[in-house]
Amino acid sequence: MEVRRRTDGVRRKSERSDERDSSEECDQSIHYTERSNEDHNKRSNAGVYDRSNDRVVMETREDISEGGGEGEGAGEQGTGGAPGFSRRIRESTPRKVPFSDSKLPISNTDLQVSDSDPPILDSDPPVSDSDPPVSDCDLSILDSEPPVSGTHPSVSESDLPITDSDPPDLGTGSPDSDLPVSDCDVRQWLQRHGGLEADSYWLTRVVLLRAVAFIYMVAFAVAYHQNKQLLGDRGLLPLRRFLLSVCNSRESYWARFTAAPTLLWLAYPWHRVDVWLDTIALTGAALAAIVMVSGAGNWLMMVTLWSLYHSIVAVGELSGVSKMCHVMFNDLNISSTINVCDQTQPVPNPLAYYLHQTPSLVHNLEVLGNHVVELVAPWLIFGNRGCQLVAGVVQIAFQVILIMSGNLSFLNWLTMVPSLALFDDRFYARFFSARKVKAVAKRQILTARDHAKVQPGLFRDVLNLALCGALAYLSLPVLVNLLSSRQAMNTSFEPFRILNTYGAFGSVSKERHEVVLEGLASDGSWLEYEFNCKPGAVDRRPCLISPYHYRLDWLMWFAAMQRAEHNPWLYHLVYKLLQNDEAATSLIRTNPFEARAPPRSVRALLYKYEYTQAFSGSAAWYVRHVVDASYLPPLTNASLASIASRMQWPGLA
Repeated sequence: MEVRRRTDGVRRKSERSDERDSSEECDQSIHYTERSNEDHNKRSNAGVYDRSNDRVVMETREDISEGGGEGEGAGEQGTGGAPGFSRRIRESTPRKVPFSDSKLPISNTDLQVSDSDPPILDSDPPVSDSDPPVSDCDLSILDSEPPVSGTHPSVSESDLPITDSDPPDLGTGSPDSDLPVSDCDVRQWLQRHGGLEADSYWLTRVVLLRAVAFIYMVAFAVAYHQNKQLLGDRGLLPLRRFLLSVCNSRESYWARFTAAPTLLWLAYPWHRVDVWLDTIALTGAALAAIVMVSGAGNWLMMVTLWSLYHSIVAVGELSGVSKMCHVMFNDLNISSTINVCDQTQPVPNPLAYYLHQTPSLVHNLEVLGNHVVELVAPWLIFGNRGCQLVAGVVQIAFQVILIMSGNLSFLNWLTMVPSLALFDDRFYARFFSARKVKAVAKRQILTARDHAKVQPGLFRDVLNLALCGALAYLSLPVLVNLLSSRQAMNTSFEPFRILNTYGAFGSVSKERHEVVLEGLASDGSWLEYEFNCKPGAVDRRPCLISPYHYRLDWLMWFAAMQRAEHNPWLYHLVYKLLQNDEAATSLIRTNPFEARAPPRSVRALLYKYEYTQAFSGSAAWYVRHVVDASYLPPLTNASLASIASRMQWPGLA
């Protein structure tokens, strides 16, 4: 708009003429000289526009025809025909030529513009000598293709004039200011393509890095708040005992490392591992925060994050408890599974209470949607851009529904991350600032030119091929397991767990059972321990914590599907509760013996839980009744002394 205003202003200042200039005059700069009004009506005149920094000589010619006719001398000035304009702008050597509006012999009739000319807004201010000149870049934009309709809101006329002083925002290669692309090129590129070009994934990389970093932050936060109590010096399953058992069962250092690939081998002899656990968690959280905020991270940062978290997973015996879920009903079809999963999932949330009580038709639609999402939508990934966008929306929407209906830690959040890669820069541009759009446009331009600054290089190509080959090789046992009639769930086929058959649940139980711990007070009453999120008191509203994760609550759900002897950590938990151990009680919501003497004994009852009827007026969310009163009989310090000695449980009397 600014360019059009200036060129129209210059054109309004030009004189009208009824003669053509000779070809020799067209090749030279025509100086403005004072002549009579009669001479100006018969000869070509030009205005020379000079500026100290930007010098552009502008030459304007016009042919006046009467009644639309052509040829020299056709019609008189101010008569009926619609005037046509032709202009040429070219660079010239600096000239100092007087240019005064008062000396221009132009009448009001001369300023009339035909319908074919670009519209002149009444709000446009007149062009003065102080206005900057019109550059070749500006005029080339006017002559370029118009923007495609439906452009994203991040790219507007006000966003495009960005200076080179803007800081780099992508962190994906060379800084913005170092890229050999001018702002003129960027503006033309964005207008030509109607925004950023499709099938480009610079912004996609930023989104993926931030999503993964966010999940790492949550995971390390969980580790910082709970790992000492679970794996530390006084934890339920101290990692010292685990690593010592690995040392005793394997002779070579490599065999030991592959059995438990963790940085915690450096903490030998593991007498003070709490500091190591906190250091790993805090370092990982800080590094993840840097990646999430900046949206940038190189391979070294990402490998470091993976190594830090894997160091915790490799020694977390509690993480393997899910592999022991063999006492589960496996005769359910998917329809009946949908009918009960909202009630029997590990840690329900408030919405699950209401979803469970929806009509059967809704559950049948859920089954249909599940089949579409898992069996049909993935094939759209191999289609064109439109198919990929549909696949991404369907997959992410499905995971959002699962997040809303249950507390499954960051499982569903992590499952969404691969689907984010289905959206390209044109889609994501609407969520980013104009500076980031400009930075991406520069990289798209350089990519189109095959410029070295945006090429990965030989080392990166070789590394990518090596990684692809390694992943293909490691996928072979996973594929064999997939095709097997006896598939193994939650199984890793190599020590680093890069590829595995992880699945949240191989099957779902028909009924919800809960292990409830109670302590015997000095007055003979049994007082119940309340956990952070798992069902306990029937009148307590289900919690909403996703993507955070209470590991002990999750493990108590698994313990309810098995006998107590399959979960030795449960005996250790009881032993700690008998001591009012601060580390153990920090993992639960309510310790009824916090302000009194420790319990005389602790027992565990097995309850069956069911939802109450919604909108029935009852304050309770559940109804429950005991199904096994001897799940864990009353235990005392004396009865657990021999077990504590054999298991080497530290630090308790």
